[in-house]
Amino acid sequence: MIDPKLRLKWRRRIRKSKKQVAEAGFGADVRLERYVLRRVSRLITVRRFVLTWIMLLVLVMVGLFVQSRQLIPYYQEVRAVSGGTFREGILGSFTNANPLYASGSVDGAVSKLVFSSLFKYDKFNTLVGDLATHFDVSDDGTVYTVYLRDDVYWHDGEQFTSDDVVFTYQTISNPDARSPLFSSWRDTKVEAVDDYTVNFTIPTPFVAFSLAMTNGIVPEHVLSQESVSQLRSSTFNSVNPVGTGPFEWDTLEVVGLSQDDREERIALDAYEDYHHGRAQLDRFVLRTFRSEDRLVSSFVTRDVDAVAGLDAISHELLAKVDYNQYIIPLTGQVGVFFKTEKPVFVEKAVRQALVRSIDTAQVLEAIDGPVFASDSPLLPIHQGYNKELTQLPFDKEKAVTLLEEAGWKMGDEGVRVKEGQKLSFSLVAINSAEARAATQSLQQQWSDIGVQVEVTLQSDSDIRSTIANHEFEALMHGISIGIDPDVFAFWHSSQADILAEDRLNFSEYSSSVADDALESGRTRSGDELRSVKYEPFLEAWREDAPALMLYQPRFIYLSHQEIAGFHPIIMNASTDRMYTADKWMSHRQRVDKL
Repeated sequence: MIDPKLRLKWRRRIRKSKKQVAEAGFGADVRLERYVLRRVSRLITVRRFVLTWIMLLVLVMVGLFVQSRQLIPYYQEVRAVSGGTFREGILGSFTNANPLYASGSVDGAVSKLVFSSLFKYDKFNTLVGDLATHFDVSDDGTVYTVYLRDDVYWHDGEQFTSDDVVFTYQTISNPDARSPLFSSWRDTKVEAVDDYTVNFTIPTPFVAFSLAMTNGIVPEHVLSQESVSQLRSSTFNSVNPVGTGPFEWDTLEVVGLSQDDREERIALDAYEDYHHGRAQLDRFVLRTFRSEDRLVSSFVTRDVDAVAGLDAISHELLAKVDYNQYIIPLTGQVGVFFKTEKPVFVEKAVRQALVRSIDTAQVLEAIDGPVFASDSPLLPIHQGYNKELTQLPFDKEKAVTLLEEAGWKMGDEGVRVKEGQKLSFSLVAINSAEARAATQSLQQQWSDIGVQVEVTLQSDSDIRSTIANHEFEALMHGISIGIDPDVFAFWHSSQADILAEDRLNFSEYSSSVADDALESGRTRSGDELRSVKYEPFLEAWREDAPALMLYQPRFIYLSHQEIAGFHPIIMNASTDRMYTADKWMSHRQRVDKL
């Protein structure tokens, strides 16, 4: 039972609570009426005033937004910054990253990213130290003492020493290794003086020897365990290469079922302990393409950030995208080499007429894009180049006179004839847009003076075989000279011999005067003296006309964004662009001005 007094007490409390609730509700109604409903009705009379304040507030906010946008350029700018992944598309195929065997544009590019060399070229194409700091040359010019850095580490953490340098060059000079660099190093003795000093001893003085020390160095502690004869097929070359370069190996992926659509994708990561400082890019990916159309298409769809290896710029395909273009001259030459041993070229007058009948300006106009004309076996940048001793100048009337005086008379078919033989020859060139345009111009201009020329365009693999065996009458091809004027390999008679290692004397040119000058020029260190020594060679070459020089080759590089740190002025080879890859930046963002 509940106590009656307690029950009464609860009832009083409940009634009191109900009364408080009722009073609170009444008070709320009164306040709502007084402060909201009555005032809302008054807004109608002051609506213009309210709208004015609202519009003023909106204008102030818009003004602040516009002002902040206008002031941003004064305090911030869009700038290239470090980081990100750079994807380069390149024409060709990948086979080998090992610098002892790397050949071709793809292999060479990968090799330079993964491996370092004793010396390399900067953006001005000047030789600078890489793994080495400097070198000394003995008084007789036969001993080069190279001083190495002591802060270099391989990608696996081992320290780089002179043992690696000695191992690299001894392996190259070992015929069992089958390195394409063998002929250049077989007569060079390499010895370690201490852990960071190496002596190179050459048989005779050679001024340009330092320029040869730009091939990649491989790790002795890794490859010494393998048989020299098996190095060419080692997994080190394409599965797990270990270098000292700015990027270290990550993965290799092969995609595509058919040969035409097959691609290799090589992914490299920035090496944290790189001796020149960590690369600006976090990751570098190279994608190979077998055809220019697929390469350009990938660029247009932005699957790659840049493309290398194009023979010409396809304006029709690239019309859909904005891009930056870099057209960089190379220290080489493209020319027509007359095989002087062939009957049609035995007569000097015929060779002179062929040179004089070509207006090289017309040839260059036929090529899409800017190129630099070449008119001598030396380039204008070379010590010894003499503008007074260039090839015979264009003079079609003189060319006709030379042929007439040599007994070549115009026949009924518009082709000159002598003793029943037509003045005709075949011209071999690589099958490319650039070569097609140039050979068509040459063919037409020679036809104008009664010379019949049959042009044969060959694939890259076929023309390599043709050149190696000298199976041509005339050859339009490029040669790589470099920054030194030593052109011994291309014009000395010994380099035409069938037993010569490379046989780069495509014209099979032979001149005792030229030979003596070339031999003397490559052993003299003084610039003025070298120029004097090369004069007889230039005079003989001009008179004998063993070739027609046309232009310097160029390297075409396209990118979506301007690449900070990429600004070469001239290069020796297309792969030399990778010498500065550790400085490249393509990622952009807004940052505060300094």
